[in-house]
Amino acid sequence: MRGEKTIDLGFTIQVSQGGQYVDANSVTVRAPGFRRADIHDQMTVWVGKAAMSFEKFRADIPQTKTVTDDEDIEDIESKDEDWMTMVSMGLDVDQFTSFASYVRSVLTNSKLANVGDGDARLTDEAWEAIFEQGGMDAVRRIESAFVGFFFAALVSKRKVGKGKSRSSAKPTRARSNSKRPETTPG
Repeated sequence: MRGEKTIDLGFTIQVSQGGQYVDANSVTVRAPGFRRADIHDQMTVWVGKAAMSFEKFRADIPQTKTVTDDEDIEDIESKDEDWMTMVSMGLDVDQFTSFASYVRSVLTNSKLANVGDGDARLTDEAWEAIFEQGGMDAVRRIESAFVGFFFAALVSKRKVGKGKSRSSAKPTRARSNSKRPETTPG
């Protein structure tokens, strides 16, 4: 899983960078790499559990189109979906509270999230400033962007499992050994 997404906050906050306070109006989140496989594993379990519960819930509601059936993975990653709300519908209150706390803890003071254009980390102080300026909506947009990487991974596995490739290249044709080139005696 790879990915990076920048969320425009729509307002400016002050963050500490290099011993000075600078203005920032965006947060960039990144999918965890191999060195953070523990985060990948935890998030995969949470999102998978939520998705299964959500699918059971949705089974009773007639649908004509779903994100997981018709859209490309890149489209899912690029949209500003409220993935946290989807997860909240698939988990009970205690599970969702633990999940949301885990997401914030993973992003706090981590290379997985930067504030602004520099290398300022998403600190507790930055979270507070974001909340003060944009409320829980702004906090959820950041969390949802991160969670979206894992929903895209679920769709990727589902599509590959059904024999659909993420590549636009056509597979090469294998040569048949049953036909030998004819040679004329000569």
